[in-house]
Amino acid sequence: MEKKTIPDSVLALLKEPWEPCEDIFSRTLERRPHVAVDPSYYCYYSDDSFSTETGVFQKSEVDKLAQDHMLITKSSTEDCVTVHEQEIHALTDFCSEVWDAWRKLESRMKQVRP
Repeated sequence: MEKKTIPDSVLALLKEPWEPCEDIFSRTLERRPHVAVDPSYYCYYSDDSFSTETGVFQKSEVDKLAQDHMLITKSSTEDCVTVHEQEIHALTDFCSEVWDAWRKLESRMKQVRP
């Protein structure tokens, strides 16, 4: 099995704190009218101001993730990229779990340090 490192596009996402996944997707994510025929996809537009605070990504982040083969885009233009929701959920699960582990490590380190 080939060993792979975590792609730079994913590491860039981890630079900001993540909240637990159940909080991220408890919010309503806006669906655009042209994606209504297939609600399993999220569409990211270049004019949207997405962030990890709202539980979604900026289009520029999605573009980099696609370039690193972390996301497979259904369709992509200069203004919009469409990605399957399960890929987004898997990625946000990963980022949330890494940050949960980081917080646990910090807490344990504080317990043993004077």
